[in-house]
Amino acid sequence: MKELQKNLLALAVTALVSSAHATPINISWDGTGNPTTLDSNGDTVSDWVVRNDGPYTGTSAGGVWQGGQFLDTRPLFKFDSDFNVDMKWRSDGANNWDALFWVNIDRLPTAWSAVYMFLKDVGASQTLEVYGKAQPGDGGTLLKTYTGLADAFINTRFAFNPANNLLTVTIDGTAQTPFNYLSGTPNGNADAFATIGGGKMRLDSYKIPGATQSVPDGGMTIALFSLGLLGLGALRRKL
Repeated sequence: MKELQKNLLALAVTALVSSAHATPINISWDGTGNPTTLDSNGDTVSDWVVRNDGPYTGTSAGGVWQGGQFLDTRPLFKFDSDFNVDMKWRSDGANNWDALFWVNIDRLPTAWSAVYMFLKDVGASQTLEVYGKAQPGDGGTLLKTYTGLADAFINTRFAFNPANNLLTVTIDGTAQTPFNYLSGTPNGNADAFATIGGGKMRLDSYKIPGATQSVPDGGMTIALFSLGLLGLGALRRKL
C-alpha cells in the first residue's frame, strides 16, 4: 500500500507540473485575413473565435481589420501571471463598444478581475477610457481616461501585473503612471479569454507575446484522472 501511495503522489506532481508548463498563449495578428484560422503558437487551437461561435464575416482593407464582430482569444487562459498586450488601433466612433479591448484576469477560485477599454473618436483627437470590474455582473467602474490622443492609429501596450492588480498603459512609446484595477471573487461566470471588437474599430496589429499561466483549466482534472488510472492498475496487480 505504501508503494501505491508513493506512486500516486508522484503521478499527481508530474501531472500538475506538466499542466503548469503547458504551451503559453502567444497571439500575433496583423489585421488581415481570417483570424479564426490563425494558430500563432502551433498548439492546433485557433487563436480567435467569433463570440457565440458564429461564422467569421469580418473584412480587412489596406492591411487593417475593419471590426464589426467581437472576437475572443483561445485557448482558454487564466491570465494570472504578468503579461503584455500590444495593439496598434484607432476608432472611427465616439460611443462605448465602438472600439473595444477587454481581458478577464487572474481567473482563480478566489480571485477575478476584468479590465476593458473603449477607444473613442472625439473629433480632432481620440480618448481612451479604461474600466474595471470586480464581479462579472458589475456595471463597471471608470478607472482612467487618456485624452488628446492622436487622431490616427495609436500604438498601445497594456502591461498587467496580476499579483498586485497593477496596470501600466504605454501610448505611442510613453509609459503612463501605473494604477490598480479592481479585483473580486468570481461568481461562476468569469470567462478565461481576452476580447476585441466593435463596429468602428480599426485594428492594424495585435500581440500577446508568450504569456504563461499557472495550472490551466483542466489541469487538476488531468491529474485526478491519471491518479485513478494508476490506482486501478496498482490494485489489479495486487489482485
